[in-house]
Amino acid sequence: MVKVEAPERYAAERRYILSIVLGDWMGIDWKLQRSNRKDVRITLSGGSGEIRLPDILFRTPDNKWLTAAALPHQPLPVWEYRESGLELKLVESSIPIIYGDLNYPAQAQQINSNQKYLPIDIFGSAFFMLTRYEEVVEPVRDEHDRFPAHASLAYQENFLLRPIVDEYVEILWVAMKQLWGGLQRRKKEYHMVITHDVDKPFGVKGQPWNRIVRRFGGDLLLRRNPGMAARRMAALLLSGPIGDRLDPNNTFGWIMEQSERNGLQSEFYFMSGKTTKYDSGYNLYSPHLQRLLRCIHDRGHIIGLHPSYGTLGRPDLLSAEAENLRKAMDRAGAAQPVCNGRQHYLRWQAERSWADWEEAGLEGDSSVGFAKHVGFRAGTSKSFPAWSLLASKSVKLIERPLIAMDRSLLSKKKMRLNANQSTILMKRISLAVKAVGGTFVLLWHNDSLLRSADIKTYERILIESS
Repeated sequence: MVKVEAPERYAAERRYILSIVLGDWMGIDWKLQRSNRKDVRITLSGGSGEIRLPDILFRTPDNKWLTAAALPHQPLPVWEYRESGLELKLVESSIPIIYGDLNYPAQAQQINSNQKYLPIDIFGSAFFMLTRYEEVVEPVRDEHDRFPAHASLAYQENFLLRPIVDEYVEILWVAMKQLWGGLQRRKKEYHMVITHDVDKPFGVKGQPWNRIVRRFGGDLLLRRNPGMAARRMAALLLSGPIGDRLDPNNTFGWIMEQSERNGLQSEFYFMSGKTTKYDSGYNLYSPHLQRLLRCIHDRGHIIGLHPSYGTLGRPDLLSAEAENLRKAMDRAGAAQPVCNGRQHYLRWQAERSWADWEEAGLEGDSSVGFAKHVGFRAGTSKSFPAWSLLASKSVKLIERPLIAMDRSLLSKKKMRLNANQSTILMKRISLAVKAVGGTFVLLWHNDSLLRSADIKTYERILIESS
């Protein structure tokens, strides 16, 4: 049993983050003992020695909690951990300290065999990142009412591309293992999860004529691909499954084939409502969509919810769209539960979205990723139970953070990487996730596989990252 002695303040928040770090991720029995002390002390029942950590975030006065005064001071200090005596293999040879103190305590650089001082407030920093604390405090939003990547501490301090919370946990584990050699933790296992937001399942079927004409023109004049234009025409003229297969956006069969070849299971998140111009508004009960739902189900892949643009802050709409998807799946003979999904346009907000999903009866979300930049928005590649900062309580929902999206990589308005650069970056990120035993969640839209270069990029990412 690991015992954590900590000050009395913010007991619920402390238990939450301890349950994730020590319980869910390490698989260790633990208990919290409230103590009249200024730092955090970790000991093991029947073991000798101790680990001590500074206590920064949870020392915040009540009147400054969830205010700018509680945010980390920038620029962040950087710890050159090689001087610590800990045998660590992290993404880089040094690590930024979100909350902590390089001078904690005076003995910090004089670690002996029975006492280890770490300069990072590991539990406070993990709480800050996982709950997206800064997003509740900072008012900045983009044109879609989203917290932008450039406003985040991770982007500004250049650690968005590393799973810093997972690295903090590795630091803590190595210190624990050096003190208590017989201690065992849950096995680290890497997973890759391929998800697909189905914004436009078909490029011809069910589309208005003016949109079809524009796409024909785009095929011929912009993309200079008469073959694609011919496919659109054939898909328009031919009915039934044959016409379905010829539709350029219908890459679902190919996607499932690639996943199956690499031992993966694709997750397809469908829209079931239209609230704004940003939603395509396709009909799940149309014959071609019914055939598609049944096909995905029959091949053993997962169907989830992709709520419409206007569901942000509207749990009633979210719940109605989830129920509509369930009914459409039942009619199609695709009987599987609708538990997971992702917000359209990644319109997710820390102060409300998790609670809204819980209220709508959903169990898992994968919206916590930035729209314009790949990386670790929550600082982790591991799933974790959600927390409501405003209500100061846990939420019955599991967050599985989104790490990378096709449009973040390839869009001219976002990172603007070419195919080779995208593949190299994805390999770098997957290696970082493998090192900590996390889950690499990738989003690739079905209609982002129309060009041969994008197809090859996707294939390379799957091979090198799975």
